[in-house]
Amino acid sequence: MSKFFSIDASCNTTLLHHRAKCHEIDNQIVSHQPLDQATYREMVALAIIKHNYPFSFAEHENNMLLHCYLNPNVKTISRNTAKSDMIKIYKREKENLKHDLKSIIGRFCLSSDL
Repeated sequence: MSKFFSIDASCNTTLLHHRAKCHEIDNQIVSHQPLDQATYREMVALAIIKHNYPFSFAEHENNMLLHCYLNPNVKTISRNTAKSDMIKIYKREKENLKHDLKSIIGRFCLSSDL
């Protein structure tokens, strides 16, 4: 099924920018944006943290196949790499929290229900 679009070049620059950035090959959209491996690793670690997945989630076969399908240039990570990335995120967020708490003027009260 082919789709054809007609645009007036003088009035639709957004579509022209999109067409220049992405183009269609064999009915697949191919993006020309390079993969940032550090961002990919952080996103996998954040997914594991947010959904309380085991570290081995990074090594699940279908998960790795999906990532490779979406971008063939991706270097999938091991559970040990995911663990070290999560520790880095934890330390970064801990420092951010310390900084935020130090910047509070006056007193504050923390309570928890365990």
